[in-house]
Amino acid sequence: MSTVAVTINDVRGPDRCGSGYAELLIQIRRAGLLKRRPAFYTACIAANLFLLAAGWAAFVLVGDSWWQLVTAAFLAVAFTQNGFLTHDAGHRQIFRSRRANHVVGLVHGNLAVGSAFGWWVDKHPSPPCAPQSGGARSRHRRREPGYACAQAGGRRGLAA
Repeated sequence: MSTVAVTINDVRGPDRCGSGYAELLIQIRRAGLLKRRPAFYTACIAANLFLLAAGWAAFVLVGDSWWQLVTAAFLAVAFTQNGFLTHDAGHRQIFRSRRANHVVGLVHGNLAVGSAFGWWVDKHPSPPCAPQSGGARSRHRRREPGYACAQAGGRRGLAA
């Protein structure tokens, strides 16, 4: 796995105004950071299923005891890891096919963790292929920071 130390100013130059997202995306793709990693996700899926099975087995075996707090902490880690996997499936980062990502999202999100995968995919914003202007495309009511110099012009402090 390679790491790239690139800042936005390295990509777009210090004097250039704008989001620089497209240029940064080109640099990221050249470095191979957006390539799919099937072996990694296969290991993650297997490990997540094992963690859940082990956690629920411990829950049943421990029974009515204060040791359930340890089981709860273990299951919290397992649920969080399944949430990360569900997040990646929602962004279609695991498989090329939409259906396979949807199945992983349903199994790990709805069935294993109890989150509403379909609702999450519908409500979770996509990455900014083009920066949002805050107009009709904006899904959020809160003010978001500007991506371009023109958008960030008069904004200062916490009110930005």
